[in-house]
This record gives sequence, C-alpha cells and structure tokens, in this order.
Amino acid sequence: GSSRYYILFIFILILVVSSFSGVKYLLQNVDFFQIKFVEVIGNKNLEREFLSNISKDFIGKNLFKVSQEDIMQKYKNINRIKSIEVSRKLPNKLLIKITEKSGYLYIKSVEGELFPITKDKEILDNTRYFNSEILPVVTTNFPTKELEVGKIIKDEWINQIFSITEKLIELELLEDISEFYQNNDEIILVQSPIGYRIIPGTKDLIKKFKRYKFIRDNRS
Repeated sequence: GSSRYYILFIFILILVVSSFSGVKYLLQNVDFFQIKFVEVIGNKNLEREFLSNISKDFIGKNLFKVSQEDIMQKYKNINRIKSIEVSRKLPNKLLIKITEKSGYLYIKSVEGELFPITKDKEILDNTRYFNSEILPVVTTNFPTKELEVGKIIKDEWINQIFSITEKLIELELLEDISEFYQNNDEIILVQSPIGYRIIPGTKDLIKKFKRYKFIRDNRS
C-alpha cells in the first residue's frame, strides 16, 4: 500500500530535476545574461590591466556558461596567483577575486641572482620586482639553475633562517634586517640601513634580540 508514496516521491523528484534543468537551460541561453564587464579585484602586485586582459575572451559569453574551471585555466601559468574566486553580478558582470602569493624573503644564488620565496618556502618567479616587497636577502650556495619557480625549498640553512625570522617578527624587528649570510659557521645578520653586523648565535635568541632592540633604541 505504501508503493504509491514511492511513486509520488519519484514523480516529484523528476519534476524538480526537470524544473531545475529547464531554468538552467533558460539562463544559459538568454542574451540578457551576456557578459559585458569583467572586473578583477584583490590583486596586490600584479597589474589589474594585465589580469583583466587575460579574461577578455569571456566578454560576450553567457554568464552562466562560464565556470570556475574555465577561469582557472586562463590563469594557471601565473606563478604569483594563489587562488581565484569567481562570482556573478547580475545581469552581465563577471567578478574575479585574485589572491596572490607574497614574497617573504629573497634568496640569493651563487651567481648573485635574487628569487623571492613565500612563507611556505615556494620559489616565486623573478621576472620583475615589486616596490611592496622590500625583503631581507638570504645568501645561499644554490646555483641559479637549481632555483626552479614553483619548487619548495628543503634546506637546513633556510630552515635556520626561518626560525630566526619568526623570532624577529615576534619582536617587530624583521624590518631592521637587510641580509642574512654565513661566515665560519656563524649566522650573520646585517642591520639596515647602517649595515652593522649582528651575530646572535643559535641560543636564547629572544633574549638576545630584546637586548639588541634596547641598544638600537638607546644607542644615541
């Protein structure tokens, strides 16, 4: 006797799916939802005009036919892009929100070439440098050919520097440092802008950096 309820449920389900498909088909085939504007927001270093030009191909297409995957495909070769969010502004505007990868440090190769790296130790491209990224430089023994864009650096020297920078950030001192290098197994920090050498060793760094901060603030 309950079979009629199953039949009714299936009928309603078919009706809902058909209605949804019909609405979707209608939305994807009405000229009213044709894209006329593409707006890019969220960019920090990458030029907005450059990012907008990449999406010009979507102008004239239906707003509901353009998928997140379509847009991701357009930007996949830009190493600086971390993620993309897409939203639709009815009736004819596509909004693309860019989240960029930011440089944390520069690493310097044996040949003297600089590459920005993120907090995740990913190497970013160095085709151009940005005014917003005035970063400390870490001198390394890496040949330039080993510094591949997109590669995650796994290296004990870099790990040591990251450990030091975490403590410098905690005391709001990282902006004081322009360079890190190694000499006779000593880690040396170069103070900016005068160029004093700071040799903190490897122990009690918070205590030592607090002492440095006191000296810095009272050296006059």
